[in-house]
Amino acid sequence: MLKTWAAFARGVAVWSIQEMDGNFLIAGCQSHRKGYWEKDRRQNQLSTRIHFHDVFERMIAILQGAAKK
Repeated sequence: MLKTWAAFARGVAVWSIQEMDGNFLIAGCQSHRKGYWEKDRRQNQLSTRIHFHDVFERMIAILQGAAKK
């Protein structure tokens, strides 16, 4: 069992999916020193004009790749 937020935050990967006009941005997030999550610009992936089901497929592939590291 984790006892602190910091212990939890060290072991997680946070991602967001945003849609604007049919374009999807999959963005990795990183912990800010003040304790909140912010977008990690190094991990952005833009998928243009694809069906949202394909976005989920892409997200699964990203997470599986991160889990192997």
